Amino acid sequence: MNVIPPDSYEKLLFQGAEARIYESTLLNKKVVIKHRLEKKYRHPQLDKSLKTSRILRESRNLVKCNQKGINCPNVHFVDVENGIIIMDYVQGIILNDYLNNIISNSNNYDSKLLDISISIGKSISKLHSHIIHGDLTTSNIIINDDSDDNNIIFIDFGLSYSDSLTVEDKAVDLYVLERSLEVTHPNIKIVSLIM
Repeated sequence: MNVIPPDSYEKLLFQGAEARIYESTLLNKKVVIKHRLEKKYRHPQLDKSLKTSRILRESRNLVKCNQKGINCPNVHFVDVENGIIIMDYVQGIILNDYLNNIISNSNNYDSKLLDISISIGKSISKLHSHIIHGDLTTSNIIINDDSDDNNIIFIDFGLSYSDSLTVEDKAVDLYVLERSLEVTHPNIKIVSLIM
């Protein structure tokens, strides 16, 4: 069953290796549709199995995060058969662009950098109490400056898991973020502020 027929998806926001992300409307509310792509190079049964397990894991972890008060999109609908998750559209700017804006436009650069680092660190700590994100990069953290508190929003839980929350799992998540920050912003020392 298609809640929103594919021909009515309004705007392609992003296409990655695993999924296409569309903006659309559901019941007069702006939503995001994540459509996992079929991989023609995989055996059809393996592809279906992987797609199903990833859709279920991602949607369950999004729901779990919302229940635990971790900022991420609310899930509205899951279509496992067609590889679709419909979730809230999240207002804000990805961390990568936010940091670029601070660097180029800010008079109180150090203060803003410290504030956002503390917010990110607290949010990751809360996240890691329940979930390992699996792809914690500057593109998967959204900053919503319109919100006074809880302005850090995590997106793209496609590689997330909650069955193992060891120190090593958390360290790998943080290492992915560290590498992402070093690649995108090598001249700012934000990692030590976050951790």
